[in-house]
Amino acid sequence: PAACGPAALKGTYSFLTTGFGPVPPQDLLPTPVGVGGVILPLHAIGHVRFTATGANVGYIHENVGGALEELVPFEGTVTGFRTGPHGEGCTATWTLKDDHHLPIFQGEPSHHFRIALGKGRFEFMTFGGGPGPAVLSGFATKVD
Repeated sequence: PAACGPAALKGTYSFLTTGFGPVPPQDLLPTPVGVGGVILPLHAIGHVRFTATGANVGYIHENVGGALEELVPFEGTVTGFRTGPHGEGCTATWTLKDDHHLPIFQGEPSHHFRIALGKGRFEFMTFGGGPGPAVLSGFATKVD
């Protein structure tokens, strides 16, 4: 983008993320799952709206190993905008907090993503927070 700052993100985006998340406690799952490891596939889609100051609100539909939770609201901030070491690109830190409905997801800490901005889109990957250890990545496309 022409400028590397919160205003570069202003607008509404649809997004898709995939990866892996930790297995919730078996007694909290709607249907207990038999897995060989300690992680489950995680997929989510949703929308997020950023203001010119980096504040954002949105919602997700999330599937963790078959446990589906829909229309989960979240809010967050984007901070730490910076260009690459040679003046190229624009990256930032996106922190968000979900307001889950299902007990298996309630109380998890905020999620932290590193994002790379492009024209009309951004890519993201986790680097901390959330239920841990979660590994997620995805992309978002501007829709307005």
